Amino acid sequence: MSFTCGILSLIILLSITVSGSLGETLRVTCSPQTICALRESTVTLQCSHSNTNIRPQYSFWFSPKQKAKWRNEEDPEDLALDSDYAGRARYTTSPYKYSSTLTISDLRERDSGKYHLMIITETGQKYSSSTAVTLTVSDLQMKVISKTEQQMKLSCSTSCSLSSKPSDYNWYKNRQYQLSTYEHQKVLSVYSSAGPGSYSCSVSSHPEIRSNTVCEQKSLCFGGFISGLSLHLLISQ
Repeated sequence: MSFTCGILSLIILLSITVSGSLGETLRVTCSPQTICALRESTVTLQCSHSNTNIRPQYSFWFSPKQKAKWRNEEDPEDLALDSDYAGRARYTTSPYKYSSTLTISDLRERDSGKYHLMIITETGQKYSSSTAVTLTVSDLQMKVISKTEQQMKLSCSTSCSLSSKPSDYNWYKNRQYQLSTYEHQKVLSVYSSAGPGSYSCSVSSHPEIRSNTVCEQKSLCFGGFISGLSLHLLISQ
């Protein structure tokens, strides 16, 4: 079975009121307020406004968690210029600069946090969104759920509910694909007649992003060690 490696692209639209020193307000539309994405995937945050009386000259995104690196903690700095995001953060704006898109690639767990949009007008006025879009980045985690003398149950999950809901889960033994399932929870049997193995999982949209590995014998991997006569996999989200 072959897979096409796709890029996880998520559009965020959240209703935000942005105020500036001009005495006018901007209604910025984004959604949702929170998003959960896989580590190493790509996420896109898009916000727009419709106040034609205010013409942005340019806009940028910032994250308060990076404020220790700002020259002035009260003056947010462009995320794209932050060394932590070098080569990974890029912006796209509409022709009339009424919308701004932030794309972060090769997500890392330390990217988790709040993201705001800053709009700079032609007269130099600044409008900062008061409400943030919250991003949580998670690994796929293979865990032992329960164990008896006859079987083992494992779970394939993330620390948050993925915003791009997986259509199915892929299961691997000794790094080789075994089967896919569509159910959110289902017990499957992986027979041990072929000998002990190491087990991992992925989601259909990102088969290249694997979970950690658990093993029936210590010699098979450096990850979690399990033992038992047979193995069952419990898929959960």
